[in-house]
Amino acid sequence: MKAALLYTGEQSLKVENIANPTVPKGWALVKVRAAGVCGTELHFLVDGLMPLAKSPFILGHEIAGEVVEVPEGTGFKKGDRVSIYNLVNCGHCSYCRAGLDSLCPNATGQFGFNLDGGFAEYVTVPPTSLVHLPDKVSFNDGAILACSGMTAVHAVKMADIGFRDTVVVNGVGGVGLAVGQVAKNTGARVLAIADTQEKADLAKKLFADEVVITKDYSNVAEDIKKLTDGNGVDAFFELVGTAASANAGLNSLAKRGRYVIIGYTKDHVDLDPILMVIYELRIMASVAGTKQDLEDVLKLCEQGKVKVFVQSELKLDDVNVALEKLKNRTSLGRNVIVF
Repeated sequence: MKAALLYTGEQSLKVENIANPTVPKGWALVKVRAAGVCGTELHFLVDGLMPLAKSPFILGHEIAGEVVEVPEGTGFKKGDRVSIYNLVNCGHCSYCRAGLDSLCPNATGQFGFNLDGGFAEYVTVPPTSLVHLPDKVSFNDGAILACSGMTAVHAVKMADIGFRDTVVVNGVGGVGLAVGQVAKNTGARVLAIADTQEKADLAKKLFADEVVITKDYSNVAEDIKKLTDGNGVDAFFELVGTAASANAGLNSLAKRGRYVIIGYTKDHVDLDPILMVIYELRIMASVAGTKQDLEDVLKLCEQGKVKVFVQSELKLDDVNVALEKLKNRTSLGRNVIVF
């Protein structure tokens, strides 16, 4: 099969022909039809936040495709359209039993992180990672929502967003666009922060009531306060992950506001404990999502309540083009590899 391989020390992928994967006993083989290219890929390629599990390695954690083979009695059959939940969790620990799959301490791997992912023609997965893809949801959407969509649902649930809330989505890339739409579906007033007019226009088209355009965050808190009659916002979803954007977010919150960390870098953030105490602020972090979150966002997409914006469809040979767009911050929505 053809696969895009990452070798230790490289900052780009090499597309090569390799042997088809061996299917572990009890697992399924999926023909990849679409694989989203996420900003998390840069943590392997650029900043070194994510170490390689092996070399070479196949990235790609946003995957949708068709079942080629699967054990009987799993609820799936050959030819089924599926989206792949990328965490291989144990299913029996206290976290899994509580529906908190993404916190499973016994997880054995994650596709595109330490298990070979979807930048290849085929991928092997346990049947428990398969999610039926509704007929009205495309392979492109099913792949991208397997990261950005479930992450958005998980974060909005965690922050307990409702129709009385005003929230900010900081960063309108693939995940931010999903967070904004999911929050909008709760009835909340949703503001956005974008770094270009083009991204601001897309945010307004999909969910945003107002957009602040900035690159340095020096006046963001002041701008947000102006848009909220001086009160601040009930929740600030952080997807950019810099110290400047974090401080702007914390200073944008209303009393009892929730600061929700989704995006991350190596930057450290200084907290003002007096402000935290006086305002009763809450800081929470949200990691990926659960299998139920993925099923929920696929349903929202099927109903037309969440839309995926695909900037471009690329062949696997052009995967580095998509990665360069991420590096240069010229991505709009998501780019997707199609097979």
